Amino acid sequence: MYCLEHCVCFATPFTRRDAKVLRKKLKELQRRYKGDLKRFRRSLLSVGHNLMLRRDKRVVLATCFRLVKPMAEKDLFTIMNALQRGIQEVMGSSMSERHDVNSCSCFFFNLKKFKPMLPIPREFTVELGEEIGESRLVGLEVEFKKSLIGLMRASVSIRENAIDVTVALRHEFDSLDEVLTKTYRRAYEVARIFVREGG
Repeated sequence: MYCLEHCVCFATPFTRRDAKVLRKKLKELQRRYKGDLKRFRRSLLSVGHNLMLRRDKRVVLATCFRLVKPMAEKDLFTIMNALQRGIQEVMGSSMSERHDVNSCSCFFFNLKKFKPMLPIPREFTVELGEEIGESRLVGLEVEFKKSLIGLMRASVSIRENAIDVTVALRHEFDSLDEVLTKTYRRAYEVARIFVREGG
């Protein structure tokens, strides 16, 4: 198993008026990550923070890393710890406030060691015209309501030699301390529900 992508986002106390200052701060952090995480550059596709504006003009902070190839978990935690320090610098005293956090995480499981729990038919045809070509169903996406574990959406796809499991979760935290590692661990626990051991 390895994690291909992990993203978290949450509303901040900042508004549109603060966006210019925040973007400057995020650029500074991005330059720092480029140096501090230089040894991981061959594995990292992207790492950093982005800002989004909600309809109520509050700023949402999104923090993500995406990989192009597997990485040891201890290295993942090095990356997450660097991003966590960035969150601390941006949020300041707001770190200790209650937050609703959304996360989206993608894990790859070796198809020789795991099987999907969702039934995914490998033969699937649909009549859309000859120019479309032959079709094959490679995955399923399921949405959840009133989930006791905060699961909003899960997708399971079968690749050439791996099962791709993506889970979107809603979390509630009394503070943002270790928010990346906490959401990562929780996402992995939930992703494991969708696969079973046995090649």
